[in-house]
Amino acid sequence: MKLKAPFATAIAIAVGMLVLLGYFLPFPLLETLRIAFLQWALLLSVTALLVGVVNLMGVHWHKLRTGAKGSLYSAVLILSLVGTFMLGVYDYVEGSLGVSGKSWLQWVFDNVQYPVQSSLMALLAVALAYACIRMLRWRINLLSIVFVLTVVVVLVGSVPLLGVRMPVISDMLQPWITRFLALAGARGILLGVALGSIATGLRVLAGVDRPYGG
Repeated sequence: MKLKAPFATAIAIAVGMLVLLGYFLPFPLLETLRIAFLQWALLLSVTALLVGVVNLMGVHWHKLRTGAKGSLYSAVLILSLVGTFMLGVYDYVEGSLGVSGKSWLQWVFDNVQYPVQSSLMALLAVALAYACIRMLRWRINLLSIVFVLTVVVVLVGSVPLLGVRMPVISDMLQPWITRFLALAGARGILLGVALGSIATGLRVLAGVDRPYGG
């Protein structure tokens, strides 16, 4: 047990350094090792995903079998998962046989997944409007006023208000906010995520953080 932690740490640091060096040094051996390690990582990720799906099925099947609270939702989840899987297998078999027809799996995404996503986005708009009202009730300052005005401009510019389209907002203010301010904020968030990922990776390579145990 005493040798387990240093051994795991050494393997993790060595593999991480080989993959990192494979991106910067033009050596065929490093390139081969980098591709092999990334393929192994992808295979392990897919295996972990399958294990998670099986575990999810097991948990909800146990709830359904014991009649626990929410077992009806467990039944819907299990039936949806099995049905979607069977449709995917059916489409794959048809594609491998060269049979051209309607993709049932695509039909599920178009008629189930996309409407659910649209409904969630509509709920997000309502929640955002409710958050604006609560914010104005708690405090009124410059930032809250700017936030509320931005929300109103984006909503009115996206959808005509009571069937009336406002050209100034729809053609000028709303596109400027979404294409410049919102895009700049999204890029800032992505840069923050990238810097955090780099910092976490360097800590793992240095052996400071050991998410693999030890």
